[in-house]
Amino acid sequence: MKLIISLLFITTIAYASNTAQLMQQALNSLVQLLPLSSSEMKFTDPQFEKEIKKHLLDLESNFLAAKHSKELHRNTLEPSYETILEQIEEAKISFNSDNKYIARMKINQIGHLCLSCHTQFPNDKLKTQITNHKLIDKVFKTDAFNRANIQFILRDYQDALASYEKVIAKRIILNNIKSKSDDSLLPQNQLFDKRLYQSIFNSVLIYTKIQNAPKKAQEFINKLDSQYQLPKYLISEINKWNKQLNFWQKEVNFKKKIKSMHQESVLDGSHDIDLMMVSGELTRNYYSSPRKTKEGEVLFWLAMAEFRFGKNMFFSLGDIYLKQCIHHYQKTKMAKKCYDAFEEEIIFRNTGSSGVFLPEATKKELDTLKALL
Repeated sequence: MKLIISLLFITTIAYASNTAQLMQQALNSLVQLLPLSSSEMKFTDPQFEKEIKKHLLDLESNFLAAKHSKELHRNTLEPSYETILEQIEEAKISFNSDNKYIARMKINQIGHLCLSCHTQFPNDKLKTQITNHKLIDKVFKTDAFNRANIQFILRDYQDALASYEKVIAKRIILNNIKSKSDDSLLPQNQLFDKRLYQSIFNSVLIYTKIQNAPKKAQEFINKLDSQYQLPKYLISEINKWNKQLNFWQKEVNFKKKIKSMHQESVLDGSHDIDLMMVSGELTRNYYSSPRKTKEGEVLFWLAMAEFRFGKNMFFSLGDIYLKQCIHHYQKTKMAKKCYDAFEEEIIFRNTGSSGVFLPEATKKELDTLKALL
């Protein structure tokens, strides 16, 4: 998700006396920073340096002010919150050291942390009554993509879906116009369009993980397929999702489905919709009936979804969720399951043409975690 500094965590401070003020300040900083950090030219322009530093400081102070919230110390939320604080601090240090490329990349990836956390909450949580819609409309008047992203973060799902539809239509039409003057850009040959793909993916994510409405997700992608001349890579993805969505059109026994998924490889793309639906169902159940939901199971499937969907340069929430599972559920079957998944992922990353090479620090970490089983 492109560059959204979330006020998600601020909105969880239900008991703070200055909650509304904190959220409003965070929102204003976020909305003002986004147009700057979404543009490499603006972000590196000296005339915006003072303004960017101010917004980074405001973000940091607002997030730190939320640190006392009990909600943030749930095992499913704490990894995102702590990582966000680290990323903001490191972005600030990089920016002040004139390493603006790294600072911008770190800020760009913070939005994913926000969404990973924010999409765990039920629909009746974290309402956004204080959202400054006028400011958002003003700043993102000509930027439907980032407007959709901020609406997604703030749980304005219907507005987000409408904004994503505008992006999708514009990107497809623009790409097809370009293809008329260049055969290499014909739909079957078009290169990957990140904004187009992300708009479609985020829309499917809203329909499945958040709204638990697989039928609407299928109607959405079928409408796209019939209405537009889509690039080949998108047709392939939509066909794959469609097949998976067929399964969710009927009543599904989640426990049985999860059990079967434990026996399969879920990171090869054949279970993307399953991961969205299962992680959504588990987190909804966890917040409505925490004592009836196995937190270790929630952490495991959040990790699997992160490994599949979370593409980050500087951190892996999937790793953090699994280590959280191992540390908090020592000597249990779920801890063993989380360790096996973590070890498999680490070995995969460190396997090359000459075989497996694990750095000493990585070996020590695996040994430390294994001792907890």
